[in-house]
Amino acid sequence: MRNRISFLAFWEQMEVFGVFSTQDIYKAFPHFDSRRLVEWQAKNYLQKLSNKWYCFAKMERSGYSQFRVANLLCKPSYISLESAFDYYGLIPEATFSTTSVTTKKTSHYENDRGNFTYRSIKNGLFWGYKTTHPSPQAILMAELEKAILDYLYLHPEIQTEADMEALRFNVDIIKGINWGKFVSYLSLFKSRALEKRVQVFKQTYHYAQL
Repeated sequence: MRNRISFLAFWEQMEVFGVFSTQDIYKAFPHFDSRRLVEWQAKNYLQKLSNKWYCFAKMERSGYSQFRVANLLCKPSYISLESAFDYYGLIPEATFSTTSVTTKKTSHYENDRGNFTYRSIKNGLFWGYKTTHPSPQAILMAELEKAILDYLYLHPEIQTEADMEALRFNVDIIKGINWGKFVSYLSLFKSRALEKRVQVFKQTYHYAQL
């Protein structure tokens, strides 16, 4: 028999997740009436992110919450590319879309929380990320070195020093790159084309290594 759960009871149980799925809901409330989701969306208590993911409408709009949504809308995925650059302070401007990489096909989601873009990479390249924040609200974020390599790998149009300079990377952040890790990660891509782009990257920011 379905129970008419109060929104307060729902909030108290689900608030810890921040972003939650219908599966999470039924684990907490086995006899939950899904019509409540429609009702609470109409009252602007909840926001629907995809067919199975929801969040509370009052959830703070922050980089963290956007990253959390991005991790969950498409699995497996981790934050990388422009969004990781913004996170590390590598680029001067905030990004319009939350960007991630995934082993699934390239895709894009748009909902009340914003735009979420996923670029596809090979299964063998799905590494080089770390976990931030404790469970159950952990975020998978690319390490700085992997985010740069992901970007150069997925943007073959970047060929010259002028192309690199146009990215406007923060030299102070470049100085903090772990070059040993960077070179080790590069070798795992097994891509001559990427190696050539990385060489241009190093030439462009050669003074950052001094």
